[in-house]
Amino acid sequence: MKFLIENFNFKNKLKIGEQSFLTGVFFLPSALPISLIFFLISIIISLNINKFQFFKDKYNQLLFVCSGLMIFSCINSALHLREITNQNASNIFLGLANWLPLFILFYSSQIYLNNSEKRKIFSKVFISGSLPLILSCILQSIFKIYGPFKTLNGLLVWFQEPIPQHLGVTGLFSNQNYTGLWLSIILVFLIYEIKLPLRNFQEKLIPTILIPLTAYFLILSDSRNALLGMLIGIFSFIKRKFLLIIPLILSFFMVLNRLIFNNLDQNYKFFEILLNDRLFNKLFAFDFLNFLNYPRIEIYSLASKFILKSPLLGWGPSTFHILYERDWITNNPGILEYPRFQHTHNITFELAYNFGIPLAIIMCLFIFKILKNALFIIYKKSKKNEEFLINKTWFIAVIIMLVSQINDVTYYDGKISILIWILLAGLKSLIEEKFPIKT
Repeated sequence: MKFLIENFNFKNKLKIGEQSFLTGVFFLPSALPISLIFFLISIIISLNINKFQFFKDKYNQLLFVCSGLMIFSCINSALHLREITNQNASNIFLGLANWLPLFILFYSSQIYLNNSEKRKIFSKVFISGSLPLILSCILQSIFKIYGPFKTLNGLLVWFQEPIPQHLGVTGLFSNQNYTGLWLSIILVFLIYEIKLPLRNFQEKLIPTILIPLTAYFLILSDSRNALLGMLIGIFSFIKRKFLLIIPLILSFFMVLNRLIFNNLDQNYKFFEILLNDRLFNKLFAFDFLNFLNYPRIEIYSLASKFILKSPLLGWGPSTFHILYERDWITNNPGILEYPRFQHTHNITFELAYNFGIPLAIIMCLFIFKILKNALFIIYKKSKKNEEFLINKTWFIAVIIMLVSQINDVTYYDGKISILIWILLAGLKSLIEEKFPIKT
């Protein structure tokens, strides 16, 4: 009897936790404060169910070491580097909020993603919850309705900010790079929904409508990382024999643009952007002669110099822009206008600068280990069925997210950082999942 009662309580708590987790996922892109409330409930329930299992997992042990290094780094920055960084201790320690709570989310989310069926449900909820983003892009780009729109005393904001010369859409995000990245993840899961076998026309109708809409607004975001993410997603699902015709299709579009679409009216904006050489130049054009003058190279070079001056514990969060501005003013006396960068624009440099090289190495090993083990499971143990398809989709989504952090740290948007750690939790759950032997 006691066992039945405990089993009943476990199932009830798990069901409430799963519903809270999925509700948090649903509200994540459109209403972050509401999403956080439900994620908190799911975290509490997960921790209650798992109790003291945290330190039995090697991945969690690595995150615990990372947490310690981050805290020591902040203490070191607050006590010994404040005269150099001129940053408040509260701002330095506030930077931990971007990492430590998300480590807990990573651990707690695994129970809600620990089989392929749960990951399939996540896909549907994630797409449904992202519909407000597509709606906001429609309102901004087509109906010229701009924000920001605020509720809950400013806690909930849909930005929809006007973009100069109509280059790009932001939707409800504050930055078009955030919008583009989110849309590239939506696109991957939409392709998954379309590729599911044995589905009738009605079930595939909504994804079929959403795919071109998502791709259209992704292109309109004018984000290089988003375009790269779209290519990764599409090419990952294309059969090898079709890859050979991709250059021919691109060449056709470029020639068509030259011959026909150069003088289109603004009402044909879709064709203008889709077929314009600028789209291809944004992805592939690169001035190798002026390589060292690219802003990113300058940032990486300066970040490397700072990292080598404090290699073990770094400089602490929220300090890079201060040292960058000081270095610029010192080397360019008399020039009042200078570029303002808040971070290093590369997640590895960012970790090494903020918390030290050891922390950056451990985090990179942590991510690499998850990717390597997940890839082995997906292609060596998963059967070629719906289970394989959702696992492959999940892996591609993580790759797109991580690749985007190499050239631009969009991680500091709370919605994106939460999604990153949830996707990583799904891969970690995949590694622990037991698969039937392939026949």
